[in-house]
Amino acid sequence: MSQASDFLENALINYLFRAIPYSAPTTVAIGLFNTSPSDVAGSGTEIHTSGGYARLSASFGPALTGSTANLATLTFGPATLPWGTITAFAVFDNVTSGSGNMLVWNALNANIVITTGDSAQFASTSLQLTVA
Repeated sequence: MSQASDFLENALINYLFRAIPYSAPTTVAIGLFNTSPSDVAGSGTEIHTSGGYARLSASFGPALTGSTANLATLTFGPATLPWGTITAFAVFDNVTSGSGNMLVWNALNANIVITTGDSAQFASTSLQLTVA
């Protein structure tokens, strides 16, 4: 199950119960983490912005029973420096690493070790987000 960030939880509560507008982001991006984030902004350790790493824009399918998944294959890299062990991913409202708000995050089913020349690839529908 995906974890909503405090930012998203507060935005949804304010929108639904206090009529405070929230505009959906025009782009969402996937970031990878060496240390898993938590719901708190700035938590976890996103991969460094050098070494061939960058967040990737992503599109998600329609909601179905409280879940959605990425529509296309996402390929990070190849790494020009070792990225270390990838433990989690997060969805952000900004494609620039270190910018924007984290919306949701989740641990990977299995850690991925990325060394120089490696890529991290996530097949279509493999990054599933569930609201519970």
